[in-house]
Amino acid sequence: MKAVEHDPPGEHTTEHHDERPRVFVVTGIMVAGKSTVAQALAERFTRSVHVRGDVFRRMIVSSSAPITPSGGEAMDAELRLRYRLSAMVTEEYARAGYTVVVQDVILGADLATYVGMITHRPLSVVVLAPRPEVVARREATRPKKGYIDWTVEALDASLRKETPRLGLWLDTSDQTPEQTVTRSWLAFPRAILLNVASQTASQPAAAWGVTSRESTGRLHGLVGRDRDRRRTRERERAGAPLRPPVARARQPLCLEPGRGARTNRRVGLTGVSRR
Repeated sequence: MKAVEHDPPGEHTTEHHDERPRVFVVTGIMVAGKSTVAQALAERFTRSVHVRGDVFRRMIVSSSAPITPSGGEAMDAELRLRYRLSAMVTEEYARAGYTVVVQDVILGADLATYVGMITHRPLSVVVLAPRPEVVARREATRPKKGYIDWTVEALDASLRKETPRLGLWLDTSDQTPEQTVTRSWLAFPRAILLNVASQTASQPAAAWGVTSRESTGRLHGLVGRDRDRRRTRERERAGAPLRPPVARARQPLCLEPGRGARTNRRVGLTGVSRR
């Protein structure tokens, strides 16, 4: 699969992640495949929940604000309510011991605000970004139409130009949902966010806690320690002699699409692209 991100240092593994409760936020434009991918991802865990953000809009029986390009305060307030409700439900399920996959159309600055409302860790973001012509083709073959007031091009532009590059961005144009889930599964450490809670969309990208050297080092330290513990357990089970831990140099995690680790070291990881 073509992924809109760069592989960070470390190993890829096909083994299942541990069953600690974790949260995945899956977003993208309409007809990007969020529901199908989120359901398949949740099914990878033995104790999991799939939270569908659109459910909270459909719960409103009367006086629901239409979601249109022209917007308006009523629409914005209703969207904020919908996001708060799905974040609250996500938190409660995670607190009860479930891994939660929550999916909705969360674009622009709303994505940073949304992940800031979720305090549970580990927290991961997966952004589905198929090419707009692929989305248009899918929409044409669906009996239920989503693009009535909106156009695919307008929403896609909002995704690519206005949405912060948080988590794992995937071009899913040529992949099946199962292949997308497998890619998200293998690349799980890349989608982890640190220190996002209590931040707001009005703050600069570096304040989200995902581009600083300190957060990057902490992320790789956590991933490395988890890998060491796993290998130690495997050697203990196999009766093999234990080797002393090897120190790992902290390397920056590339969060800007199309730029490698060397480039980000050179620019000092000063921010997240909002192209």
